[in-house]
Amino acid sequence: MQLIEQNSNNKAILAIHFGHNATVGLFINGQMKSILSEERINRIKNSTGFPEKSFKYLIDNYLNGNTENIAQIIIFDDSLFGYQYFKKYGFDSKQYSEYYCYTRKHFIDNISNSFIKDTKRKLRPIKNSFQHFLGLSNSQKLKINYNKQKNIAIAEYSRVIGVKKEKISLYEHHKSHAFSPLLFNDLNSKYIIFTLDAEGDGLCASVNIWDNGHLETIAITDRKHSLGYLYSEVTGYLGMKVNEHEYKVMGMAPYADPKNGERICEIFRKILWLNDSDNFYSELSMMNISEYLIRNLIYERFDHICAGIQQFTEEIVCDWIQRWVRKTEIKNILLSGGVFMNVKLSKKVSELDNVNKLFVMPSSGDESLVIGGCLMSYLNMGYKDIIPISNLYLGREFDDNYIENLIYSSDLERYRIEKLSSDLMAKKVSELLFHNKIVARCVGKEEWGARALGNRSILCNPSNLINLNVLNQKIKNRDFWMPFTPSILYEDLQLYIENPKNIFSPYMCITFDSTTKAKKELQAAIHPKDFSVRPQGVIKEWNPGYYMILEEFKKLTGISGVLNTSFNLHGEPVVGSPEDAISTVDRSGLEYLILGSFLFEKINK
Repeated sequence: MQLIEQNSNNKAILAIHFGHNATVGLFINGQMKSILSEERINRIKNSTGFPEKSFKYLIDNYLNGNTENIAQIIIFDDSLFGYQYFKKYGFDSKQYSEYYCYTRKHFIDNISNSFIKDTKRKLRPIKNSFQHFLGLSNSQKLKINYNKQKNIAIAEYSRVIGVKKEKISLYEHHKSHAFSPLLFNDLNSKYIIFTLDAEGDGLCASVNIWDNGHLETIAITDRKHSLGYLYSEVTGYLGMKVNEHEYKVMGMAPYADPKNGERICEIFRKILWLNDSDNFYSELSMMNISEYLIRNLIYERFDHICAGIQQFTEEIVCDWIQRWVRKTEIKNILLSGGVFMNVKLSKKVSELDNVNKLFVMPSSGDESLVIGGCLMSYLNMGYKDIIPISNLYLGREFDDNYIENLIYSSDLERYRIEKLSSDLMAKKVSELLFHNKIVARCVGKEEWGARALGNRSILCNPSNLINLNVLNQKIKNRDFWMPFTPSILYEDLQLYIENPKNIFSPYMCITFDSTTKAKKELQAAIHPKDFSVRPQGVIKEWNPGYYMILEEFKKLTGISGVLNTSFNLHGEPVVGSPEDAISTVDRSGLEYLILGSFLFEKINK
């Protein structure tokens, strides 16, 4: 387990996201020390509610079990929408789909009107709620009512979390999104930052300028005009899980005839566009378009719809970004928010002529709010000694002593278990991969975020398409059209991807066109239709054990990468603990497991 750290100068900040994929982040003395998503511990996919287990882990392992060592706790609920829901239905963890279904029934509109009295019942309730986002004045009556509700919410959060209410601050959703990629970049540079999601605190998008240590929000878009909601509603219309399976829509899109994609795209152009202020705009509410989708998409083919919504998303977002780049003359771009989990969209943005530098926030959904909130809080306190985030290995760690005790205390006779040094492990695993064996790896700290980056991954030979059938039939049960992805030695990335702007790509958050070499050597780890590739460039200093496996595999095959997919069964969270790893191997066709320094092999295969 991790060593407990002392926080002698009381500069610890803890950020809590209660909503979709509930997450806790801990920031100490200018550095992001750890981020945990509750689903990894409680095993509830996309867990929402108070992330109690993650909170306790960070307090116990970094702050000596003492919440007094926290200078500030950040909660992302400036509008109080989340509080109203949790107060009524409880703070306990549950699947996010329950929360989503409820909010879709206009819950947010109702509670907004309950504390912001506006008899006109148009867009003013939402606008008034967020005037403070831009520092605009508000009526005294509204301020008093909002502040009263805010104090009640903070008192309740204080009770649930078990900390003094004076330490709790409520932060704005999109402003926190805007701050999150800054912790990966040079704070002394100038950027234009775009945030885009379904909604957060009543907004779906913002445009921001970071300059000389100051963030200025220059445009916002109300959730009524949400592109994120449109994409999600189309996902739901296609019979898939909203806020979870949008990536499947993106993955299917390249299979359709572009002519049919264009035809469907025109259907979406009629309901959402950019207005004269260069913001998203619709005459319909994107939260209430089911009838429109049924009327216009009924009897249309699945793949055509996927292609149409993907084309429309790429088209309108690229237009949006280009307009603001021209206005501001800032060509260094940062992207954040759940819509930018769409890796094909980020590729299109990277290819724009007036974009010089692009950074896509890793795992840019709401789980990344904790990063932006911690940085914002730290800067607000007047501190400037920031240590940028490099790798994303920010979760729990289980050392060899823990694993050895687990082996001796469990009935594991179904496995042959061998303890190996790092170099022998790399050689042994590379040989298994060479012979088309599939190996799961649970080593070191958990990766934070949606992408498996080697420490909680399933690996196989990327040059053999037969491995895809084994992965899908015996292990992952993925939809047949979905591509896999590669981990590649960072020094050799240019051999496999077209990256003329030299975009930093160690986080699997953007796709590239693949080279001829990639189409041959990584054919099982690229998109089978458009041959795009979403790579993890593996940096030796960040993950030496994983890097060694790739090095040894290259010696055997001449191939600088392996196929890497997340270590989980379909519909389950990525494994976190050694117990999760063994359970997943037991319930699947996996035969080999790296657990710390131990190599497990099923005896009865």
